[in-house]
Amino acid sequence: MIPLLLVVLLLAVPVLAAGGLWLWQRQEHQQADESRAEDKAALTAATRETLAWASVDWRKADDYVKAVEAGSTGDFLAQFQKSEPALRQLLSSNKSVQVPSIPKDGAGLLERDGDQAQVLVALDATVTNKSTKTPQPRQYRLKVSLVKKGDAWLTSELEFIDVGS
Repeated sequence: MIPLLLVVLLLAVPVLAAGGLWLWQRQEHQQADESRAEDKAALTAATRETLAWASVDWRKADDYVKAVEAGSTGDFLAQFQKSEPALRQLLSSNKSVQVPSIPKDGAGLLERDGDQAQVLVALDATVTNKSTKTPQPRQYRLKVSLVKKGDAWLTSELEFIDVGS
């Protein structure tokens, strides 16, 4: 006969191993879910800020400035604030209106490392101003760099990407 202790060990070891494996897998899945949530939050913030930056209406300059500043930080915020007086003057004198949209699948996460991320955004827009008789289409391709401050992803850099002709 097999001693009782040996039977208990033969049964306990696989059960404990299975339990440990289950806990480890649960933790791995939780970390993956959290990572996907952060990726989505960065992507959402990049598209929101890109649309805010591109949504120009000379009659609503205060709203425009507030929206862009709310989603930005660092160099991008500093550059935007520095150019704000000239930008307001240009928008007003040209009576500029730009209505942007991001096509389906027009934004994608390039990378995210901790509290920093980079997103590519394809942006289409329609522009009207005092020198256009009809709305003019525009297309922008942008790389948006973000940093996480507290719970918010903020744009720290927005740069145009040249995709050639």
